[in-house]
Amino acid sequence: MNLGIKPKILIIIPNLDLSGGAEKSASILSNLLADDGYEIYVLTFYYCSQMHKTKGKFYCLYEKGNGEKKFVLKALFHVKKLFLRTIVINGICKENAVNTIFAFMEDASFTSLLTKILFRLKQKVVISIRTNPEAYGKTNRMMMKLYPRANKIVSVSNGVKESLVQKGISRSKIITIYNPIEISKNKLMSNTRIKNFPEDIFLNSFVFLNIGRLDRPKGQWYLIRSFKKVVENYSNAKLIIIGIGPLMKDLTNLIRESGLENSVYILGSIPNVFPYLKNADCFVFTSLWEGFPNVLLEALSMGLPIISSDCHFGPREILAPELNLFDRVEYPYYTTYGVLIRRFQMDFKIGTLNVKSLCEEEEMLIKVLCKFLENPIKNREKNEKRALNFNLTSFFDAWKRLI
Repeated sequence: MNLGIKPKILIIIPNLDLSGGAEKSASILSNLLADDGYEIYVLTFYYCSQMHKTKGKFYCLYEKGNGEKKFVLKALFHVKKLFLRTIVINGICKENAVNTIFAFMEDASFTSLLTKILFRLKQKVVISIRTNPEAYGKTNRMMMKLYPRANKIVSVSNGVKESLVQKGISRSKIITIYNPIEISKNKLMSNTRIKNFPEDIFLNSFVFLNIGRLDRPKGQWYLIRSFKKVVENYSNAKLIIIGIGPLMKDLTNLIRESGLENSVYILGSIPNVFPYLKNADCFVFTSLWEGFPNVLLEALSMGLPIISSDCHFGPREILAPELNLFDRVEYPYYTTYGVLIRRFQMDFKIGTLNVKSLCEEEEMLIKVLCKFLENPIKNREKNEKRALNFNLTSFFDAWKRLI
């Protein structure tokens, strides 16, 4: 590649209609690169109304919808879908003389590397790993065999990087680039009035907020079980959970069976969460594992104090940068920006959600929640300042250095 000639880049991500950090990062990167003069192409695998807007030529592989180009997937088995994706990726690269592929998330990374092998692509393939590799399950072994074939691996946190190194990936091949946060945009969005929820609750109560998919990795059942004990002592304590997912019914039943209908509210999917972040008193994060929780950055950007499980990976890097990744600490660990508590157990079964006995981690969470109610931490300015470390300029500069 000649110096001074900017490469043509294909960004691949399974979906742009989800609110995760990967989707936001891919969207932001496409816009920044296009504005900087790069020729950008974007491919998604699933139906896409583009909640997160991109710049450049857009391709979408799906059954129905409006995309610039459409490739139909009907009654195909997963393997056939996988190989069809490789054909499409190879075709886009040839048609547009693409030089470099940026693949976001494991699905896109796996497919891009398979395309590189099957079609002997000369294009450089950079994969972006967004999840703790321990969460891959049965596909872990296959992914670890393919990942070394990437020209470069972007990890979303240093924790993910170290996990990949422990699994045999060369350290020199991996670079950490954190997700960015758009603080000014978030503040603007936070000025929107809250709809379909009584605003007086924020005025007359101490509101804890949790945002995340209602699924096993997010651990909200621990939070709800703990909150029952909190409400017994502090009637003004309220918990709002924003999200949807497969555990919606189970968590709703747990709230009802615990008699928390007037204290815990699951609001479902809300496109603009920032008015809630602005008006809440504390953000609570109970994930069992992560890659890099973007929602903690969003809470920081609104100055909200945070209680977070010290799960692998992300919370420690965001809230306690003074700690090394695997330092042993005494919990609860109070930081400048909030509190880290011991990560929760992973051996949970749906049928045991409402058992009466609480685990040690839940007992610790109860004490920390009550302490916040008694002596609220007022560190909004410091938290907003911490969020500045994850700004767009740092994010874009890191990707340009990689290019």
